[in-house]
Amino acid sequence: TLMKFVVWSVLLCTVLCVYASPGIEFVQILTRHGARTPFTDVPNFPVTWNCKVNPLSIPQTGNASTLNDFQGRLYRKSYLNGRETLLGDCSTGQLTDVGLIQHYKLGQQFRQRYVDQFGLLSKELNTTELFIRSADVERCVQSAQSQLLGLYPPTHPNKPNVVDILPIYTIEQALDDVETGPRCPKLMHLCNQLQNSSSWISYLNQFNSFQASLIRAWNLTQNPKAMPSWDDIFDILESRVFDNQPLPPGINTPEVAKVSAIASGELARLWESTERVQLAIGQFMFEIYSRFTEKISMKQNKPIEANFGSFPKFPNFYLKDLNHMNQTKYLLYSAHDITCSLVLAALGIFDGNWPQFASHIQMELWRDGQEWFVGVLYNDKYMYLPGCHSQWLCPWAQVEKNLARVMIHSQKQYQDLCYVD
Repeated sequence: TLMKFVVWSVLLCTVLCVYASPGIEFVQILTRHGARTPFTDVPNFPVTWNCKVNPLSIPQTGNASTLNDFQGRLYRKSYLNGRETLLGDCSTGQLTDVGLIQHYKLGQQFRQRYVDQFGLLSKELNTTELFIRSADVERCVQSAQSQLLGLYPPTHPNKPNVVDILPIYTIEQALDDVETGPRCPKLMHLCNQLQNSSSWISYLNQFNSFQASLIRAWNLTQNPKAMPSWDDIFDILESRVFDNQPLPPGINTPEVAKVSAIASGELARLWESTERVQLAIGQFMFEIYSRFTEKISMKQNKPIEANFGSFPKFPNFYLKDLNHMNQTKYLLYSAHDITCSLVLAALGIFDGNWPQFASHIQMELWRDGQEWFVGVLYNDKYMYLPGCHSQWLCPWAQVEKNLARVMIHSQKQYQDLCYVD
């Protein structure tokens, strides 16, 4: 009948419209924390650091959800002026107000893309759509908090006493797979081996005259061993530049760029080896892969293991929160520069430059009909993954193939690979 024809036409149009063009289904975002204080300072020429970012908190049990639950009191953690490693009232590695603002603006930027432009996220905060994980370091947690304020500014016009409680999940540093650290003896062995190699020494010897000029400028000729390493110098200069602090003697803008290039060269040499990259970030890459696979399986109404191909059975600790992950659309990892460089290297797109404060990698899962793709942006630049024929949206099968060379899919495999005889 005419009515049946109309109904079927409407249904067919609906299906075609839904799958007429690719759409984002899920995103995993890795960020470096915002600008912070350095971990050391220039010998003989330190500067004073005054920090405005101090956490306000109160210990709570149960499910506090209104302002009344906080009993009208918050506590501020502050460092004592003149009693810290750095001059001033900051701890080493403490997030600055510049870093806080960086991540707030980043959250606004992500809102524009994932709420306004593509409609991945709801216009109003829906906590089931978000999953936030941070390295167990205060500057990383605070960066995530600030970013979420930019993504979803708090507003309860009809419920003035209601507060949003957003969990930020973390793992203790000794066990966290976003931290490289000394957890893997084989990785430490390979890195030490590289840094004692003739090629590494030859690379650094190129800068001996520059280093000697800084030793003189910093009055270290009587104690040259007090000279910081190139990556420490870069850390000091990067922190000073972002905080608008004065540069030390012998350093102007060209020298800042030169130190950055030297430190970046060291980092690039560390991660040019697939074995070192796998040992340093292989477990975390499997976690990223697992989250994509979860989402694809759920959308296809298939058992999760069905999409794991030749990989071992899906580990149980990834299956704990599947009901939550079924609704999650936005997964944020707040971590470090080294984490960012390693993930880029694992994806095959590391350009060798040290990731700056608030660097961000957006790994988006797209769907076009029954086909799945991953698109990656790094610091807002569209990146092209290897083997994807210069297409930004890379077929999922190719992404799996790329990741297979670096993923570590079990604790036993990690322990076996990290073993040193």
